[in-house]
Amino acid sequence: MKNGTKSRRLALLAAALLALAATSAGRHSGEGIADLFIQVGSAVIQFPSNMATHLRELSFARLDPTCTQCN
Repeated sequence: MKNGTKSRRLALLAAALLALAATSAGRHSGEGIADLFIQVGSAVIQFPSNMATHLRELSFARLDPTCTQCN
């Protein structure tokens, strides 16, 4: 690909992104993406704590094949 074609495509992409950011829909989608990153980040941080909490509730007695109440 020639350098002129690359720079033209890059300029077109930049113009499209600026136009999208200028619209209200573009701003709202940007806010939604930022909110999604915040939610994912907090879920990753809370995951070890949730695993430790729920691991205590896990009963291995139901995995025992001789347990008549569990099968």
